Amino acid sequence: MRASWFLASTLATLVAAKASSTTISYLGVSITGSYAADFAQFTSLAADVYAIDKTATTYDIRCEDGAPISVCAIDSKTPWRMIQGPETYSISIKDSISTEGVSADVTANVACSFTHTSESVSCSQYVSFTISASEYSTAWSTNAPSYTIDADQVSYVDLKVTGGLQAFSADATATSPVTVSSSDAAQPIATAAPLMAAAAAAIAALL
Repeated sequence: MRASWFLASTLATLVAAKASSTTISYLGVSITGSYAADFAQFTSLAADVYAIDKTATTYDIRCEDGAPISVCAIDSKTPWRMIQGPETYSISIKDSISTEGVSADVTANVACSFTHTSESVSCSQYVSFTISASEYSTAWSTNAPSYTIDADQVSYVDLKVTGGLQAFSADATATSPVTVSSSDAAQPIATAAPLMAAAAAAIAALL
């Protein structure tokens, strides 16, 4: 794990009010196993600060303006929502596919916790499916295998933040979140190829 992560985040906080963008680092974890989805697979990402309080900062992650779909395919209307703090990290994505009158929605979530930057990270995973057609609809979910990342294997990914920078100069000790964005990303959507494959497989099983 990079020991400089929290130092870099602190420095970013100090300069954000005077900058048009700043860079943070987020925990580079993925959904593993049969429903593998690499959250860091896209390379042209940018974020807006959605809210901040004493425990964590919430970001809406989207593609950079003009980024081709080959490097970033997040739906601009529904960005990812990532929550990250000194002891917590979570992110979720949702994928959809439709063929021959049958549609499938797949949602994957990962949530991690840790007590110190030098310790291992424990992550839990959840995957849900909803299959619908003109005559029926069914849904099921599964807790994908949880896992622990050893401290020397934990990595962080840089992310440019361009919106809501004023939140970094707000009172981060506030109990209630300081909300700085009006976007609604309650159901983050991304086009992640592994989840799309899972949705396609679910449909194929019913056709």
